[in-house]
Amino acid sequence: MGFLSRFFLKRAEPSLHEVDEVFAMCLRQIKVILYEYVSNIYSSQMDGEAAKTLAAQVVDFLMGEDIDEHHIIARFDEPLRSWIMAILPQVRQRAAEYMQADRQTREITVATLRMTSVLNFGKYGIAWLQSPAKMRIERLLVEYGPEFPEEITPAAYVQLFATYRAVKRPAWAARQV
Repeated sequence: MGFLSRFFLKRAEPSLHEVDEVFAMCLRQIKVILYEYVSNIYSSQMDGEAAKTLAAQVVDFLMGEDIDEHHIIARFDEPLRSWIMAILPQVRQRAAEYMQADRQTREITVATLRMTSVLNFGKYGIAWLQSPAKMRIERLLVEYGPEFPEEITPAAYVQLFATYRAVKRPAWAARQV
């Protein structure tokens, strides 16, 4: 955690840009870790391409991204669009199953959604409060947030992320970020 700890120890209040930069790096790694885990689970249950597509959509859903059919039709070309449309009805249930099975993933997901919401409010102001993305995040936080009532700060998030990564990806944790 060398780089990250130096970053947050250099002064008490990092700028929104600095926090956003570090958060974006953490978010990318969390998505990769989650994808690997759920993809491995689904690979034992279905065809490889379907497993990968379902895993990607579950991760997107857990991070508060849009999995609406109209969004997918506009965003993806064939044949990926067809793969996604075929697995779309399973996404919410599969996400709920994975969240139920892994407390550490629930905790990092809740913290990530809270950080996303705070950072987006800092970037977009009051407009963020009416955005569809905030509504998706709030639905997930209503379900999973009460289990983790602690306030999330940038420093606490980085520590939680480092712990999550150390458990889920020991090879990554050994490297300096």
